[in-house]
Amino acid sequence: MYGVLLLTTLGDAYALRLRHVVASVAYRRREKKRIIFLYSDVMRRRKNHLYHVRMTVQKLAQNFRLRQRHSILTAMRIRSETVDKIFAVLGIGSSRCLICEVKETKSSPLVKCDDVKCHMMYCTVCWGEVGVRVLLGV
Repeated sequence: MYGVLLLTTLGDAYALRLRHVVASVAYRRREKKRIIFLYSDVMRRRKNHLYHVRMTVQKLAQNFRLRQRHSILTAMRIRSETVDKIFAVLGIGSSRCLICEVKETKSSPLVKCDDVKCHMMYCTVCWGEVGVRVLLGV
């Protein structure tokens, strides 16, 4: 009895998946419209997600700049590369990632954005995800 219920439960999920395969053989035009709709939906969601991430990073950058004015050491470190290297060796004025706020360490240094308007610090994971596209609005 329990075996039949288990088999029915598992079989139902695969039967629902096969429904589209069987329908695609009989109704090719309808299946083509369905595929185009699903593809367009995925692309629209991806575009909206990238826009949302871009706006979030820009807001974080603005808030970080306001907080950054209070930290003289961090401001000095961002403006001068020689001061940045000296502070990194001494371990003072450590920076944080703009997005995830991970502290900079010797094993995982932060990446500095080279854009004239930005100059923010990112960890390698966040920089790989958002990169220059988010900051420049591409």
